[in-house]
Amino acid sequence: MLFLEGLRLLLVFAGVVIGDDISTTFNYDSVDRLLAVSICVLAGYLIGGILGRIIIKGVGETVRKLRDVSAAEILGASVLATSGLVFAAAIDTPLILLLKRNYALPVAGVIAWVFAYIGLRVGSAKATQVSNVIGLTKRLAKDVDPNDIDPDAIMLDLSSIMDRTIWVLARSNLLAKEVIVPRIVLDELNLLVESKDPAVSRRANKTLEVLDYVRENLPIITVAESSVFETDIFEEKIVTLASKLKVRLVTSDSRIVELATKQGIAITDITGLANEMAPEHYIGERLKVDLVKRGTQEGQSVGYLDDGDMVVVNDSSHMLGEKNISVEVIQSRRTTQGLLVFAKLTSD
Repeated sequence: MLFLEGLRLLLVFAGVVIGDDISTTFNYDSVDRLLAVSICVLAGYLIGGILGRIIIKGVGETVRKLRDVSAAEILGASVLATSGLVFAAAIDTPLILLLKRNYALPVAGVIAWVFAYIGLRVGSAKATQVSNVIGLTKRLAKDVDPNDIDPDAIMLDLSSIMDRTIWVLARSNLLAKEVIVPRIVLDELNLLVESKDPAVSRRANKTLEVLDYVRENLPIITVAESSVFETDIFEEKIVTLASKLKVRLVTSDSRIVELATKQGIAITDITGLANEMAPEHYIGERLKVDLVKRGTQEGQSVGYLDDGDMVVVNDSSHMLGEKNISVEVIQSRRTTQGLLVFAKLTSD
């Protein structure tokens, strides 16, 4: 990896300079000088590898496919990478002047390299915001002409693009011939990749992987570079863009559903659709389940239906581990993990 090898090279160079400086300070002979330099070079190589991997892991994924890089993203990365170098220079200048050592220069190089890399990554993630700040978004954004869009096209927001239902439909060729994904949605998705919450980060990464797969295998995705200047609120931007492009908006965000409904925009609510398509278990229906673990509330135990849906059975912990237990449905509701059924033991 370029960053890792570059950092290692800088630290190896630093090791040579530090080893030579130590040898000069203590008047080592040629053999001891060679040994000191070798040890410092090896230490620099090892530290470079460890430090590089820590930085890469903390900053996140660095490589994006060229077709996914917008002009705004390039601009944002360039601006903040340059800012990182300027910030590093502000640190490096007094460092070099105060240390007055041969190894001050390689240390300054490492600092500059790290801050430039961080600026590059942050700039890529915050591309739209950076472009807005310097007033170039209108020039960089390529507006999508509604007349060039398929009349039956749909537009995905952040909630729908992260919902596996959409991609199941895509793999089955059940989506529209054209699917619009706004650039602002991809920007938000990239921010989620950097989330400190590992569950959110993994889900965002998985969404990007699936999106890449769909774009490579199904020529239905159009990335809309169009920007929305009427509002700074993300949900309102999505609804406004759907209105401009005259497309059906697909979402599972209740706030967006509310906004779109008020404005008369055609929408498909994935959550509502999933609820309607989910297998229904009516109150009073009898089911057979194996009680495999304890529930979160006292006295509850949990079993699973053949399709994976969870059944929480009240007052049944004394029967934990028993199989083919007859229960009666008292309530059911849809969750992000599937249908959740609440039941009680039957009297027979």
